[in-house]
Amino acid sequence: MDLTGPQLCYNYTSNVIGPGELKTFKCPASIEGRFVRITKHTVASTALRLCEVIVEVNADTCTILDLALNKSATQSTTYDDGKDHAGDAWRSVDGNLDPNMPVGQSCSHTDQVGHQWWQVDLVRYYHITQVSIQNRDVVPHRLGNVSVEVSETNNFDIHSEFYDAKLCHYYEASDVPASTLLILPCSDNIVGRYIRISKFVPILYDVLSFCEVIVEGGDPSCIQGTTGITATTTVTENTTDEQTDTTDSPEITSTTISLPSTCPCSCRGSIEKYYNRSIESLLDELREELMVSKKETASYTRTLVSVDDGRTSSRNIGYVGIVLLVAVGLSIVVPDVVSLAMYMKGK
Repeated sequence: MDLTGPQLCYNYTSNVIGPGELKTFKCPASIEGRFVRITKHTVASTALRLCEVIVEVNADTCTILDLALNKSATQSTTYDDGKDHAGDAWRSVDGNLDPNMPVGQSCSHTDQVGHQWWQVDLVRYYHITQVSIQNRDVVPHRLGNVSVEVSETNNFDIHSEFYDAKLCHYYEASDVPASTLLILPCSDNIVGRYIRISKFVPILYDVLSFCEVIVEGGDPSCIQGTTGITATTTVTENTTDEQTDTTDSPEITSTTISLPSTCPCSCRGSIEKYYNRSIESLLDELREELMVSKKETASYTRTLVSVDDGRTSSRNIGYVGIVLLVAVGLSIVVPDVVSLAMYMKGK
């Protein structure tokens, strides 16, 4: 496409955009280009001041640039100073990137030492490609040493850690520059519904606080290759000339489960051995695993202990034992017999 001149994306004619407001302008679908310019037309000599410009390209089901916007968010604890500066979790997904918490009232803030976390529910599963976090204009160290995890379920242990967490990114620096939008790309093929940002806070007054979380991703089907699991089944029903019982289940003659070449599942390694095999072979293997060996039962062990041991060494040990018992008995009885005989002779 030959571009002979600039193409107008949007002409915003209102006088002002509110403090801390994120304004979105939609361009015509036919516009293509490399450079984006924002121009201010005014008679007065006023400056053009911006804090962040986000350009969305090819926004479709595979490239969704703010999955977390206005979604349900929670956190481990919530700070409240009683002056309308409450650090509720939802304030970090309200679309307001204002880094000034007292003024913009748009930052989340926990209120306790220990394992601190913030979490958003995306409602459905997405392929997560990137998570961006807007830092505050003060105390920037509160966003240091954070982990971004993705989970398919909201199940966690007694330490409030996800059971099935997949690490998107670990930011190990001690802090983030003030008012910076920290961009954290995820590793490949991460699919999930819940996004959690967490850190361990070892000292008092070092909490988890930030002003906006932007989650980018798309539909799981956009991952290169097939992400689903397919099964092919051949079913044959038994039919005869006589009337058949309609309650009988069909006879499954062949079933094979196939694992795709590309799969984002974290459990792939543990279940891969069950794919590309028939159900019949899996059932046979299960029967063998459930079968109890006769030699492992208590009754067999008792019988084994009670049977005769025919080995020569065993018989010899038995004979020696008998001789020793007889010798001990004679050593006790013979002296008494001799004494009794001498007594009777003296009379």
